[in-house]
Amino acid sequence: MIRVKTSILVAGLGAILVSACAGSSSTPAAGPAPASTGASQASDACSLVAKADAEAALGEPAGAPRPRSSATTSACVYTSLSGAARLDVGIFHYPNLATATTEYGRFSNLQPIAGLGDQAGGNSGSVVVRKGSVLLTISMPVADKQPDPLGAMKTLAAKLVGRL
Repeated sequence: MIRVKTSILVAGLGAILVSACAGSSSTPAAGPAPASTGASQASDACSLVAKADAEAALGEPAGAPRPRSSATTSACVYTSLSGAARLDVGIFHYPNLATATTEYGRFSNLQPIAGLGDQAGGNSGSVVVRKGSVLLTISMPVADKQPDPLGAMKTLAAKLVGRL
């Protein structure tokens, strides 16, 4: 039950991020909107996630990435060609370490993952990593052809954290 709630929270954050970056004035449900410090601060999630990496995580071929970005947030969604799987990656830039740590703390139901960023946790549907004042969220709400979704998301997270 806890895993389902956390997966729903991460998927909801991704959906909110996508809609916020598309022009809505909504902020992520995880807390206050990150302070804007200019477009140069935001990493481009779709540039961070190579198509081959997305396909490896999904366990099947994927279509073109769908980016959504603003000055302080970025999201990228890959959907499998079959339509049976989806990978959501979100990058949230916060104004300082304290804020990012507080926001990471909202994901208290994740199992700790050692060796990823400064803090990391995951479950069968999502992985959240804090590296400095940045949160990286990875979720696979549907991945029917991936026998080990958590393992695939951990592998992807390790690659992406190295690229942040």
